Amino acid sequence: MNLRNALIKNTAILIASNIIVRLIGLAYKVWLSRSISSESLGLYQLGMSVYMLFVTFAASGLPNVVSRYSAARFARNDINGAGSALKNGLKIGWAVSIFSAAFMLAAANMIAGLIIRDANAGIIVLALIPAVLFGGVGAIPTGYLHACGRSWVSALSEIIEQLFKVGFVISMFHIFGASNQYTGAAIAAAGISAGGIISFIVIRLLTGKLPGKTDKNSMSEMVKAAAPLTANRLIGSLLQMLTAIIIPLRLAAGGLTQSEALSVYGVLTGMAMPIVFLPSTITSAVCVVLLPDIARTRAYNNIPLLSSKIKRAMFSIGGIALFSAIIISMLARPAGDILYNQPMAGSLMLALAPYTVINGLTHISSTILNGLGHEGKTFKISITGGIISLLLTYILTAPLGIYGYILAMLIQSAVCLALNLICIKLSLRGRLSKGSRRARV
Repeated sequence: MNLRNALIKNTAILIASNIIVRLIGLAYKVWLSRSISSESLGLYQLGMSVYMLFVTFAASGLPNVVSRYSAARFARNDINGAGSALKNGLKIGWAVSIFSAAFMLAAANMIAGLIIRDANAGIIVLALIPAVLFGGVGAIPTGYLHACGRSWVSALSEIIEQLFKVGFVISMFHIFGASNQYTGAAIAAAGISAGGIISFIVIRLLTGKLPGKTDKNSMSEMVKAAAPLTANRLIGSLLQMLTAIIIPLRLAAGGLTQSEALSVYGVLTGMAMPIVFLPSTITSAVCVVLLPDIARTRAYNNIPLLSSKIKRAMFSIGGIALFSAIIISMLARPAGDILYNQPMAGSLMLALAPYTVINGLTHISSTILNGLGHEGKTFKISITGGIISLLLTYILTAPLGIYGYILAMLIQSAVCLALNLICIKLSLRGRLSKGSRRARV
């Protein structure tokens, strides 16, 4: 099978698996929204901010670096080198994941008080510890698998993870019930951990024995390469966490009670966003396959082919995102009523529809920039966007309500997209030489 056919096959596999995972997840979130209160759903979503913060150390930069290093070595037919890249990544991942999990265990109540704004929610933090430990390390082999053309392993593990999570949570609700808002949110959080454990087991068994050896010098290089991406995602997670804290507070400043503010936040993040982000199943699949492909093409220094691939990816994702936004706009209000029996969910979906287009293009352009070796540029752009979003969320949410936050999201994504496109153009013209040298790993 030639490279083009392999790329199409891997993309198709990931799109299909992402659609299955998102549909299962959507059905689960509809069930969850009907099984726990909006306030409990809001606590769960705030708990997910904790998870995203601590899993970042292993699951953000390392998978991308492993993917890029492995792809470059597979392009040179260096099988042992590709295996060593994954072994090095796993060793680094275990170290940072164990540290993150230990900190969560020692400071659960403090974390709950600072982030969830409720010290009684420490049980939610504790329930997420296995997810941080196994989910973080389990994400690292995906980069290697995509680089070597075995995307089906990653796809299968994600489907099994989702099914196991849903089955676990439903079983726990039937056995223990949700006596209060904390119990319901903690059971939902424990489902993330259960899914992460089973996914880790599946993906490691199917990855099999790896060639090559760990190497301290290579590990040091990988840490340096992963640092900008990890810092990018870490600061992004911190900014998202601050945003999640600010939104209920600013909604309350606009006249809502604390319970009402938490409920509105729960409707947005637990009901409206899962529908609006459904099109990202395709974007995400294209991104994980595109990154090693861009890295391979860059390693050959074939600029015309590279430019052609970038244009095709941008136009394809733009068209899909635009079509999705139109469909969401047409079906938003009926979906809110039918799925959630919550008119506000439909109104929020309608307001979020334009974000589908801008976010899809931002996601794919960031991946292209990473594939070109400009992780540092991606980091700076992401941080700029995050700061803009945080400031606008604080300014706009009190007078405009939750729609102020949606407007802040739109502006942030548009700024990041514009900066990504400028950097890609400069890179193809050879004006970002430092990043380009690092791309030839």
